[in-house]
Amino acid sequence: MAASAELFSATLDDGMIFRRIIEGARHICHELNFTVSDEGIRASGMDDTRGVFVDLKLNCDGFEEFQLNANTSVGLDLNMLSEVLKIGFEGDSLQLQAADGEDFMTVVHRAKGEDRESVFTLRLLDQANMDEVNPPNIRANYEVEMNSGVLANIVNKFSQMAGKMEIEVSEKDVKFSFLNVDLLDGTITRVASTKPKKELQIKPKNQKSKSLTQVFPLQTWAKFMKSAPVSDIVKLYFSSAEEPCIIEYDLNDLGYLRFYAVGEQEEA
Repeated sequence: MAASAELFSATLDDGMIFRRIIEGARHICHELNFTVSDEGIRASGMDDTRGVFVDLKLNCDGFEEFQLNANTSVGLDLNMLSEVLKIGFEGDSLQLQAADGEDFMTVVHRAKGEDRESVFTLRLLDQANMDEVNPPNIRANYEVEMNSGVLANIVNKFSQMAGKMEIEVSEKDVKFSFLNVDLLDGTITRVASTKPKKELQIKPKNQKSKSLTQVFPLQTWAKFMKSAPVSDIVKLYFSSAEEPCIIEYDLNDLGYLRFYAVGEQEEA
């Protein structure tokens, strides 16, 4: 029997970056539909509350090898994909492959010395009931760049005791206040810094930008922080109280991983 024609093959010399991407995304979405085109790989989906969604873009130029014979899409269970990716060792290359007419995607880990190879076939999901999300364009009034480890530390320390987090951003600082905590009120204020591992920049996008405040469930932000190992810097885009805050982990030439979080609205 003739082998099925290959649809695409994508290789990263360091498979750990993809492992970290999927490990972060799976805490928001259990399933994602990955669309493969000549631009690269794109995936988006919503969480169970339909108030948070994830947008992943991996540019073809960010892969060491990227071959495409026909546009395709593959629906994957992120929890199972994460388990397969954990089989790889630090420094292993990672290859993703799909063939025409097959109901699985092949995942290959290869050691640098080529003395070890692990091959797995991951069954594809029915895409009929999977969400199709078209992320809006970024129209931010404020762009905040800060050390991802610092933000993760702030969020994770308070996520077990506080129900909500209020973020207020202005031209001079960013304030994180923790709400609904018994016997405790607290605000952490961060100002601009260029110190290593404490970086923070605030970039107003127009001269009339006023301070902007949004309130979010802390447990949701704790899930976003699972992606902190992906990038040293996290970007936060704030548009208005009614529009989603965008949390972006920049993957350099490879692309980006974004989460869109809708703030809680005050009751009329």
